[in-house]
Amino acid sequence: MNKFITSCVLCAILFVTPVAVFVFQKTSTLEGERRKIAAFPDVPKMIAVGEIKRFFREFDVFFADHFPLRGSLLSLSSRLHEVTSSDLDMGKCYSGKESWLFLGNDYGRTVDKLQGRVTLSKAALRRLVEYYAGMSSSARSSGADFVIFIGPNKSSVYPEYLPSFVTPAKRRFITPLVEALRDAGVKVYDPTERLIKKKADGILYYRTDTHWNGRGAYEAFEGFREYIGLPALPLCTFVAGAELHKGDLVDIGGFEDFPLSVGDSDNPRWDPPLSHSVSEKTAWIFGDSFAGALGSYMRATFAQIRSFRHQEFEQAMSSHEQKPDIIIWVVVERSFAQAD
Repeated sequence: MNKFITSCVLCAILFVTPVAVFVFQKTSTLEGERRKIAAFPDVPKMIAVGEIKRFFREFDVFFADHFPLRGSLLSLSSRLHEVTSSDLDMGKCYSGKESWLFLGNDYGRTVDKLQGRVTLSKAALRRLVEYYAGMSSSARSSGADFVIFIGPNKSSVYPEYLPSFVTPAKRRFITPLVEALRDAGVKVYDPTERLIKKKADGILYYRTDTHWNGRGAYEAFEGFREYIGLPALPLCTFVAGAELHKGDLVDIGGFEDFPLSVGDSDNPRWDPPLSHSVSEKTAWIFGDSFAGALGSYMRATFAQIRSFRHQEFEQAMSSHEQKPDIIIWVVVERSFAQAD
């Protein structure tokens, strides 16, 4: 009888959970992760392997974001961390050296890509080149330049803080795509090498966050500005922030009392304050969360900017609005190239 009751309870949970995901859909944002909750993915318009894989990949993210009691389960996870003294979850988030946190494998298979466990297939590479080349062509036909601006994963810039058992591959996952896009005439700027060289000048990423800080965004933008030949910005200095920064990885990993330290935040300061942009060019920025810290440098450079989400590209390009001089596609490394 007990086995029967247990089986019924398990069946009820398995039935109720997916139903609850759809009935109680959330429409707000995940504050701890600083992103919008994933929407239900578009149903494939054709029976094609790529479309079907894309649908189920996006559905996985949707289901995880809308899982009932998600916040409570993350809180429980933090309690287990305390009880078991464990600070490792390779799925969501894992701890590196000197209290650095890194995003886990559930997000774009970040760890698998980092270690070379997955590579881009010829089919995936061809599909991605066609995707980005199509956007570049659409921009050019409207009289706009098109440039992809990659926001490197923190693990690509600070591999020295990874745990000893995580070893980056010699060839990065995105390298074949970057090379293929450049061969196809698509402009791609990857600031990784520049950021690695600039680490000696100050911290560029938050220790407990997936994102670059003000200094990291500045160094990345400076390289981008040089890449596309924009005028130089006035001298920008940085003031060390005195506040503790609790980054998105603390909540993603379910850490309740993770040690925070001062020194993650270097805030830009213009002296004298900027009164106008350094160029007359206009820009549209299609970006993810990595575009946020670039905002002040974009505004200092372009006479006019407009910001969009990635999924608004087709709608914006098909509108009757006057197109800008340049279209900038800001995308984090883990989302830039997806494996099959």
